[in-house]
Amino acid sequence: MGKVAGRFVIILNIVKVLSVDEIASLASVTDNGSRLSEAAGVAA
Repeated sequence: MGKVAGRFVIILNIVKVLSVDEIASLASVTDNGSRLSEAAGVAA
């Protein structure tokens, strides 16, 4: 656990929680979301 801006958060080791394929999928979704936001004129 950790604390961010006065709130407790759970910190996970992403390599142990997600597979390589799942991490790649998340990266793809993040990239696509950024492109969609830019196209719509929305700040990410």
